[in-house]
Amino acid sequence: MMVNSSILKRRNITLKNGKWWAIPWWRQDQYYKDGLFTREQAEVAFNESINVFDDKWMLEHRINSNHSLAIMLLGEGLLYFKFLCSLGLSLHIVREANLLGDLVRRLKNPKEYWEAAAFELKYLSQFLQQGFKVERNYPSGKGKKGKCNCDFKISKDDEIVFVEVKRPKEIHRRNTEIVKKVSHCFLTSISKNDSEGENFTGASLSSKDELQSIWRLITYAANYQIPPEGPGVVIIESPWALDQKEFQEAAGRRFNQTKYSHLSAIVLVRVSFNAANECRICHNINIIKNPKTKIDVSSYSAIGVIHSLNGN
Repeated sequence: MMVNSSILKRRNITLKNGKWWAIPWWRQDQYYKDGLFTREQAEVAFNESINVFDDKWMLEHRINSNHSLAIMLLGEGLLYFKFLCSLGLSLHIVREANLLGDLVRRLKNPKEYWEAAAFELKYLSQFLQQGFKVERNYPSGKGKKGKCNCDFKISKDDEIVFVEVKRPKEIHRRNTEIVKKVSHCFLTSISKNDSEGENFTGASLSSKDELQSIWRLITYAANYQIPPEGPGVVIIESPWALDQKEFQEAAGRRFNQTKYSHLSAIVLVRVSFNAANECRICHNINIIKNPKTKIDVSSYSAIGVIHSLNGN
């Protein structure tokens, strides 16, 4: 098939010179039928990705690489298009605000945890798009010599929220496997001319140790990274299907102390890749309020921004 031939041709070119963008497949009409991204947005996004993930970088990480982002750059189809448009536009928005900091290094370095950087980048770009003033690595005044930082201090009008974005390291390997499965599924469907797809999500919660890893991150953020005056919000990606009521009750028990009153809410985000016809990367978002918080942020516009990402 033509698409299969195009992918193989691009991969051969990439093996030789690292220019994964040599055939601009994203300009095909099929990618703009749903209106999610315009052609102008796609050009901005892919130009940003080309500048960040240049030929030199790709030659180091092409094919058989353990850097799953390199696999995404070599794919074609709606899933890859939407992922790369979202990533590229986020990079562009944050770069324009001069807030990239270490994010590009973390995205490119195979020894880093690139998905965590992409997760942080997505939320940072969303706040910027909605007109928030953002300060990155805001000093919390906690920790050894008071040098711990919070990911973002965001403000708009008279609202101020401190945001810490977390992602358990345990899901790095799982998401790498998911990306490889999506890539394999896509290539297999091409060879079979099959229009069916699959959903790939993290495994259901089956171990107390996995749940403990989430609580450790939340507790660390509350103890060391959210400034004591609050209000603080911890956004954490969980690959497991957690029961919201059960988690709410657990949060009430764990944070039923005055020292945690600066933590206003926990945002649980479960990400899944939908490789069916719509080819979407979906975010299932649950916001759990700390019942003992001193500042209720339920009506804050920042919470509205987080809510707006539900399902997207």
